[in-house]
Amino acid sequence: MTKQITIVQESASPLVIEDNSDDTIAEYTKELCRLLESNNISIVDTSTCSVIIRPNKITSIIVRDITPISTKAPEEKINTENPATKKQVDPDAGIISD
Repeated sequence: MTKQITIVQESASPLVIEDNSDDTIAEYTKELCRLLESNNISIVDTSTCSVIIRPNKITSIIVRDITPISTKAPEEKINTENPATKKQVDPDAGIISD
């Protein structure tokens, strides 16, 4: 399952990163909390990137499970309309000729 981590810091835009992890959210957040317990600069390594952060500047962290975006092409829609019931358009309707 993919985790989305949003780190909100003082005077900065939120930082959103993703990590492939099979841990539950509870296990994942406990591990993240242990990493940030010191007020020293910390490195958060994820499967997609590494982030160097200063824990005392973080106001909150949001961790959530997300579903990866599918890269499959959309399926073709099958036309289930009955051609006999379709309204026929007269190509000469509305044309004025001399």
